[in-house]
Amino acid sequence: MKLLDQIGALVKAIMSTKQELTHHRESLKELERQANRIEDMLHDVRERLVRLETLHGAHRAEIEADLSRFKSEVERAETRISRLLPEPRKRK
Repeated sequence: MKLLDQIGALVKAIMSTKQELTHHRESLKELERQANRIEDMLHDVRERLVRLETLHGAHRAEIEADLSRFKSEVERAETRISRLLPEPRKRK
């Protein structure tokens, strides 16, 4: 009977180990799904960042162009105003 008891204990240990392995396998699969979701989210964030950087560059170029036009308008206005002003009188 002792041998049967040992075999029974081994079978019990094997079944327990099998259950634990099944549980760990399921946990690993869930971790893999979560990792894939995180990877997808990271990919989306990278794409958004590229779009934001592109948009930022476009806005910056637009602002620089507006600033350049404004400076040109100021220079033209200064030129027109200087033509309208009388010549400064020389002191004796």
